[in-house]
Amino acid sequence: MRFLTAAAVAAAVLVLATGCGGDTANSTAQAAAGATSAAAPASADPGTQACRDVKAVHLEYFAKFSDVSAKALDAIQHNDHAAAESLQTQEAAAAKDWNAKLEPLAPKVTDPELRSAADAVLAALKRYAETLGVTVGDVLKAGAALTTALNKACG
Repeated sequence: MRFLTAAAVAAAVLVLATGCGGDTANSTAQAAAGATSAAAPASADPGTQACRDVKAVHLEYFAKFSDVSAKALDAIQHNDHAAAESLQTQEAAAAKDWNAKLEPLAPKVTDPELRSAADAVLAALKRYAETLGVTVGDVLKAGAALTTALNKACG
């Protein structure tokens, strides 16, 4: 079972890394910086601002969660149980932080597809935190779907 979960995480991380086109941490940091530094005009559509805010938070925290997940998988593959346990604790903390930052922003989203994807991530993060049968792979899959929805809705 542990091997299947590790394989699912590896596949999700690989798909996400190739989908982002290279250095995920660097691209994410640049995207988040660009999204947060872009000031919206006073007459901007609240949905557009919410889209920018969700995108900035999601890119930052999804990258953190994905990075820690990849490191945890590597530790598991190398039978480094102490490191794997430590990284799983960091993974849980990253999920909690991601949820805390995304949750207040999701209700402000006006695009139905984007809102649905954001709600799916929040549900996956909540179930993951409560250990209700949601794997890291499930969270990564929901995160990838939100990234796709953000790219479609926010550009």
